Amino acid sequence: MKKKNLSSFIKEIDSNNFIQIHKSFVINKNFIKEIKAKELILKDYTILPIGRNFKKSI
Repeated sequence: MKKKNLSSFIKEIDSNNFIQIHKSFVINKNFIKEIKAKELILKDYTILPIGRNFKKSI
């Protein structure tokens, strides 16, 4: 199996529900509780960083 980067994975699944928020994180939009300046909080209160290159896509 060939390794893929996250951006190609998102294109492959072709879903509007998933977004890349960091070079290491892809999330389902339905699980977002709150968006802050540099972090995103999920409904289960997990805090994830937002990469500066991905802020525009959120």
